Amino acid sequence: MEEEPHQELLTEDQLVARCVECFDIDADDEVDDIQFADALFLSHQWLSDSLSLITHFVNYYQETRDIEHREAVCRAVAFWIEKFPMHFDAQPQVCAQVVRLKTIAEDVNESIRNGLDVSSLPSFAWLRAVSVRNPLAKQTAFSLSFVQASASDISTSLSHIDYRVLSRISNLSNWVQCMILNKTTPKERAEILVKFVHVAKHLRKINNFNTLMSVVGGITHSSVARLAKTYAVLSNDIKKELNQLTSLLSAQHNFSEYRKALAACNKNAMVDAVFKHYDHDRDGFISQEEFQLIAGNFPFIDAFVNIDVDMDGQISKDELKTYFMAANKNTKDLRRGFKHNFHETTFLTPTTCSHCNKLLWGILRQGFKCKDCGLAVHSCCKSNAVAECRRKSSSNLTKAAEWLSSPRGSVRSKLFSTCNHSGSTPDEEIGLVSLACEEVFDDDDLADISYRTA
Repeated sequence: MEEEPHQELLTEDQLVARCVECFDIDADDEVDDIQFADALFLSHQWLSDSLSLITHFVNYYQETRDIEHREAVCRAVAFWIEKFPMHFDAQPQVCAQVVRLKTIAEDVNESIRNGLDVSSLPSFAWLRAVSVRNPLAKQTAFSLSFVQASASDISTSLSHIDYRVLSRISNLSNWVQCMILNKTTPKERAEILVKFVHVAKHLRKINNFNTLMSVVGGITHSSVARLAKTYAVLSNDIKKELNQLTSLLSAQHNFSEYRKALAACNKNAMVDAVFKHYDHDRDGFISQEEFQLIAGNFPFIDAFVNIDVDMDGQISKDELKTYFMAANKNTKDLRRGFKHNFHETTFLTPTTCSHCNKLLWGILRQGFKCKDCGLAVHSCCKSNAVAECRRKSSSNLTKAAEWLSSPRGSVRSKLFSTCNHSGSTPDEEIGLVSLACEEVFDDDDLADISYRTA
């Protein structure tokens, strides 16, 4: 099988020199390789910025003394302006470099210099709203080869692909297998496998468990796992890392390791959410004034001094995360603070939803009500309710249970008892307002009413 040709990495200076060579006119007055120049100008913003690229062209012009090479530089920049004028629109520094090149190119033919005109470019304001990827920091060489690409770049690209094509997860796993099995020798297959292990490690670092499962699933598939000679080439460190990733996604003990990793991610997300909404000055710390707002919405939270471990007068993300982890382990209040005991309910008086502030419509079973705190919501708002469940005192619930278990707790006495607000009734001795003045009937009560009145 014929070996793949070696793909040479080029620096930005070498890319510019290669592009200039494309515009060296041959005997037939034709450009040698217009496709390379077109691809460079089209995609250069993914690697660098336009100002850096035009600066390299100007520097190349000043360094060379060959008149043909200088004309080639001017032809290349003129081609860039003609083919991609949007790169020069609203870019005064880039245009200034073009004007500078036109000024110093006095020995170049006038017809070629006329192509270096950026004074009458059309407007591309509608394009400037489109985001452009930030230049890669401290990277001087670029390649589209899978082997030469970094694990972080590959994992980031796979995350975007996996997000866009979520219904084709198995295809990603199959692609991993094909990339490994496509190589002919155990050493080559091992190199690709090691690359995917590094990709999986970065996916774990960015908490992309969905794509991580696809990559690890491809690596550990039977078609790859049976390659004993390939695995024999792997180092012990790579084997150990692969075993750790496999254990993380293992189905043993009801995915216990996977669930622990997800729980840790949720705590980080909770800390980020608190800082997003309450760190008003965006300094990365919660001050005592900002903490007062948190305490107003989270009454179960401890005092400021208990969370501020280093006693510096402000709470950091690490301190808040440590507190949440300890509170989640030692108390049930944090876990149940926002968990409501919703039950489908029929409301006898007009009631609004506590989440969306809209009226609960209908005759029967208009919505849900929390039996612990009385929060009323629509059926569609039940899962989105964020108000804390402020439970009623147990003494009132005990009295209510005693009243309901007594003979006068029948449906008939509920319907025809007199409201406490209008006069004295036997209900006063236990301090319970009649349901004629409340708003709730349980479904069992409604069924009993229908049966008795039939």
